[in-house]
Amino acid sequence: MRIKQFLLAALLLFGSPVWAINNIQFQVETLDAQNWQLAGVALTLSELDSTPIKFSLSAKKLTLPAPLDALQFFAIQCQSFIWQEKNIRCKQGYAQLKSRLFGKQAFRFTLQIKNKRAVFKLSHLKIFGGNIKLTLQEKRGYWTAKLQAKKINLQKIQKFLALKTIDSVSGKGTVSAQLSGSMSQLEQAILSALISELSIQDATGKLASEALTLHSELKLKKQGKKWQWQIEQSLSKGAVYVEPVYLEIQKKQPISLTAAGSLDTIHKKINLSSAQLNHQSIAHAKAQAVIFYQDSLMLQQANIQFYADNLAAISSIYIAPFLEGKPFQDIILQGSLSAILAIENQALHQAHLNFNNLHVASQQQNLSIEQLGGTLYWNRLWEDKQASNLHWQTLNIKDIPFAATQLDFSLAAQQLQLLKPARLGLLDGTLSIEKFHFKSNPDDESAVTLRARLEQLSLSKLSEALHWQNTLSGTLSGYIPSVSYQQKKLTLEGGLKMQLFDGEIRISQLAASGLLTDFSQFYIDLEFENLDLNEVTKKFPVGRIQGRLSGFAHNVYLENWQPIGFYAWLGTPEEDSSVHKISHRAVRNIASLGGSSAADVISRGVLSWFDDFGYDRLGIGCYLHQGVCQMTGASAAREGYYLIKGGGIPSIDIIGFNTRVNWTTLVNRLKRITANNMVVEP
Repeated sequence: MRIKQFLLAALLLFGSPVWAINNIQFQVETLDAQNWQLAGVALTLSELDSTPIKFSLSAKKLTLPAPLDALQFFAIQCQSFIWQEKNIRCKQGYAQLKSRLFGKQAFRFTLQIKNKRAVFKLSHLKIFGGNIKLTLQEKRGYWTAKLQAKKINLQKIQKFLALKTIDSVSGKGTVSAQLSGSMSQLEQAILSALISELSIQDATGKLASEALTLHSELKLKKQGKKWQWQIEQSLSKGAVYVEPVYLEIQKKQPISLTAAGSLDTIHKKINLSSAQLNHQSIAHAKAQAVIFYQDSLMLQQANIQFYADNLAAISSIYIAPFLEGKPFQDIILQGSLSAILAIENQALHQAHLNFNNLHVASQQQNLSIEQLGGTLYWNRLWEDKQASNLHWQTLNIKDIPFAATQLDFSLAAQQLQLLKPARLGLLDGTLSIEKFHFKSNPDDESAVTLRARLEQLSLSKLSEALHWQNTLSGTLSGYIPSVSYQQKKLTLEGGLKMQLFDGEIRISQLAASGLLTDFSQFYIDLEFENLDLNEVTKKFPVGRIQGRLSGFAHNVYLENWQPIGFYAWLGTPEEDSSVHKISHRAVRNIASLGGSSAADVISRGVLSWFDDFGYDRLGIGCYLHQGVCQMTGASAAREGYYLIKGGGIPSIDIIGFNTRVNWTTLVNRLKRITANNMVVEP
């Protein structure tokens, strides 16, 4: 029976003379009004002899309009009930709700349907250890709903959902929601939550929080076929761990996020019109983006602005955990940094970095930079390149200091080009880079153009910086007209010169490949011209020698810094008119390299009376092939070769007999001679 038919029957009944009856009850199958429905209705009229007459109502079931029709209530009781033609009202209602989510429980409610407007209020409904209040209004098909849930136990939610990815969760929450729409369509929503003492641990151990305070608010509004949305979130207390970052949130340094945009459910598109992430006094970021989510998330376009107010805090909190166990794990950053990034189709398109008064230090890598500043521009397209620059006050790499300077360059695509010649003060000399252009190609082949000059670099400063046991004196100079990189091999044309030991060492044919891999290869040619042996033997404990030394090491080839092959010779230059003297110890050590022994010769007879001996020539050579040195000397002897050919008074001849010496054996002898200052007999 519909409500109008029910009212007509009631009027006819009350128009009859029934005053002797004190109670009347009506049974109605359904009672409908504005998409609300009461089923199994029993309406009781009592105290008919009084004014006004009392109405009470009971019903088996109450159905709410969509989209809340999933909530169905049972065993409805309404002790104070008003029923008029355009007014149905229940002041004191009780009902039961039975579901997997709420279990079976009773609650209080009020209901009024008047002039095509309905109001439903619910209270004392318990869920997850908390209480729920609900107010629902409807007028002419347009509805609003307000919900508030207090003291929600998050552990009970976790048990109800049985989430396998979460090991444990605890905390309290207060949630409120304001929903509105027409018919079954949601058109607007405001959702907010305040969660305190949130502690969570996921099954993998990669995510955890402790005593976290989280506030979140989400606003949704439908406009046409799109949803406009806005979100605000803040973390104000507690600690959170997202592998590998652990963060303790201080009261004065909360983390907040605000974002707004639109959601197109038809085209599966999210438009992020604005977003701001702020870690108070440390860093903040802004962003706009367009994201598609058809099959997976696809970042079509994004612009990101990042400002690092406190690089020291960022370094210790956000960067250091990712470097644990890696070469720069102890890096320290100080200063400020700003960056602007443009992304297209999930790839970086442009980048602009600006930093000032930056301090960088890594004790492990022996690196330090003071007052580093500059502007870096990068573009995916080389034709859209812009000028960049770097400048610093002090720069130390492996204890090698570079004087204050500025580099001007372009950085775009996979290319780096120096815009102006650069002159760097280095080790009391200068490194002048006249031209530099690096281009990396997709086929893993790179092109390098370099023209540079080294002028008067101090070898003593270099020795100190590299902590060499023997400090060298002299200078290093050279000119590199060009560099080529082909088939993963880097080749330097031109050469370097070292003014060393009152002579000169020339380096040429320098090439390398795989320097940063497990299989490095290195090539070099060396020329030695007129070195003062007296100065050389002061630095290396092989025994005192006077005279001059020249020679070469050609076709030197190293794998993983171990010699594989070369042809080398060192000896007395032709037309050397200097004094030629050699000590006991030097004689014995040189003899040991060729497999000869001078101990017996020196200790017998007149030779034992002298500290030094004269010589005409000395020399030693090696052709290394397949781990064996083919030995040569100053000249050939009847048996073997002369390592030292005597001359003057007293003189001594030292002959080498082993023409083939294992390379490892020879190296070990050299190490023992130079490291322990001991004579090594064969």
